[in-house]
Amino acid sequence: MKTDIKLLIVNVIALILLCVGLYSCQKYDFDFSNINSAELDGDWGVPLVNTTYYADQVLNILDADNFTQRPDGMLQYTYDISAEEIVKGSELMELSDQLQAFKNYAFVVPPAAVGSSVPINGKSFKQTLIVDNRNFQIQNGEIKSGSFQFEIDHNIFHVDSVIISTHNLLDINQHFFRYVMRGSYDYQSIDVTNYKLIPNNDSVNNALVFTTKIYGRVQGSTQQQNCFMSLKITAQHLQLKYVYGKMSPYYVHVSELLPVRVFSDNFTGSVDLLNPVYHINVDNSFGSRLGFVVDTAGFCSDGNSYSAVMNQGSYVTCQAAPNRGVFAHDQQQYSQSSVYYNENLNKFKLSGDVIVNPHGYSAGTIFVDENSTINIHTDLEIPFHANVDYLEFCDTTGNILEELRNNGDVNSYSDAIKKLTLKCGFTNGLPVMVDAQLFFVDTNHTQYVIVDSLLSTPRLLGAALTDANGKVTSPTTSIANIEITNDKFDKVLQQSNNTVLRFRIYATKPVKIYTSQYLKAKIGMRVEYDTENITVDL
Repeated sequence: MKTDIKLLIVNVIALILLCVGLYSCQKYDFDFSNINSAELDGDWGVPLVNTTYYADQVLNILDADNFTQRPDGMLQYTYDISAEEIVKGSELMELSDQLQAFKNYAFVVPPAAVGSSVPINGKSFKQTLIVDNRNFQIQNGEIKSGSFQFEIDHNIFHVDSVIISTHNLLDINQHFFRYVMRGSYDYQSIDVTNYKLIPNNDSVNNALVFTTKIYGRVQGSTQQQNCFMSLKITAQHLQLKYVYGKMSPYYVHVSELLPVRVFSDNFTGSVDLLNPVYHINVDNSFGSRLGFVVDTAGFCSDGNSYSAVMNQGSYVTCQAAPNRGVFAHDQQQYSQSSVYYNENLNKFKLSGDVIVNPHGYSAGTIFVDENSTINIHTDLEIPFHANVDYLEFCDTTGNILEELRNNGDVNSYSDAIKKLTLKCGFTNGLPVMVDAQLFFVDTNHTQYVIVDSLLSTPRLLGAALTDANGKVTSPTTSIANIEITNDKFDKVLQQSNNTVLRFRIYATKPVKIYTSQYLKAKIGMRVEYDTENITVDL
């Protein structure tokens, strides 16, 4: 009976450890060839961890497109930020909602025989309506929509017609504006959609000069008669389709703030990324040159930390569009010796002032179309050639000892375990020094709590050997066998529910990171058990 009990215990433990092996292999695709296979001689070997972390996987963020591989295999981080339609032509051509001009014309009718009729043949007066636009000295343009309203008041006995005309408006048939008000009408509204605007009065900017002629008659009187006619002209809801003319500089502040991450969630530290290149591409469909004065262009944190990729005060220019509906494109490149980055710099900010027509009236005639716009596209290219201050990468590997429990009872087989050893093999395929550690952790908290560590001190791995181009030619390896005491084993089973691999990276000189570079960890477990003193209640 005692032999049967021993055999039962051996089989139970063997089954448990086999489950561990199967569970681990299914989850992590292990191949740990140096661990012994199972034999009923008191030894058992099971692979627990066998994983390789390639450089691009370690650094990669949610959007994999941000990391690209250069032709030589070096990793390169790229980031795009765009500011679309930061200036719209319609905004520059805005007019007051109601533009008005009022004129009261007074004249005298000389004495005449009573009962006679004194004709008024072409009495005329002029008045000026200013097309109010603080930006433009308009030379010509087109009205997209709107109307002119004419309101007349007078004390003339009989009005045959009132003719209102101007050489500053052309109708859709290319005729100068002329409108005849007949009879007793005292109010008219004229739609001027698609009319051409030609405010060519050199002495007064944006002036539309209207001439009003009066035809009618006044009854004769022995006394001279004081007559008047007043005209109010209202330009209502005018919108312009385009204008040509001279323009003062027009400033628009731009500020774009977008989230960005270079490192993944389980990556921390700081680096100086060397030789970043920053491109600014400007698309301009305004018929004027542009300027962009940079305030900020770089990584920033939720606090006040800021790392510039472009110096404050840098000035970007773009040529004028050659014709309406056509874009001019300018690309300018800026470079820095380095840009600092850490995991707290989680945003990219681009801000500054766009200046439309920076040279003002001295630039001569320019044009603005209702569809004119300015778009700024920027991209940042950073080869992963870096001075590494400090980097840390962590990855959870699962609760590798969990299956040694039996229905949650930690001590069910502790008496059967004579010796528990974890064998750790680390391979460093990076051109930097690395120390490695495995923690037993409790994740039932806001941040995981370290229960214990596998190694008394982190395992230091020397930097891999490289060629003249910084490519790894020979990785370094380190193997350690760590015996787990019963007390430590019980503590880990009782208090932890996961394990975390941590790699800390250090470098004493600039390094280049290629996609083929990697870190590798292999961990296996060996259990020596003793069933002589085990009793089982059946």
